[in-house]
Amino acid sequence: MATSDNVVRAGLTPKLRDVETLISMLDYDSSEPKELLLHTQKYGNGDSTTLYRSPVPEFSMLQTNLKPNQTENFEGINGPSILIITQGKGQIQCGNNSLDLQKGFVFYIPSNTKIDLTSGEEGLLCYRSFCDRFN
Repeated sequence: MATSDNVVRAGLTPKLRDVETLISMLDYDSSEPKELLLHTQKYGNGDSTTLYRSPVPEFSMLQTNLKPNQTENFEGINGPSILIITQGKGQIQCGNNSLDLQKGFVFYIPSNTKIDLTSGEEGLLCYRSFCDRFN
């Protein structure tokens, strides 16, 4: 759901349920699964990051898959982002600060912040979500 102050409830809550409004908002058109896939493109100067752009401007995702002992540099994104480490170990460098990375770690990255990701011996897989409406 995109950013909104409106909520339409249809069940699983004791609060007011507005089923008629929900039904009027639904789209019953069918389509082929391939039409629902997100289009991807390479991102940045390296070969390890793929951009997944969603059909709404509020959300896009970067997937970075680094081979062992590889570094990728990222220019700042014009909006805040969240980095989630899903496999491997490594380090994140931001200015003069460096932090260790490992599976399960989550980092908030402020707007326009340049970072460098470096993988360890086993490589590194991470995802970075951001609001695309600023880019």
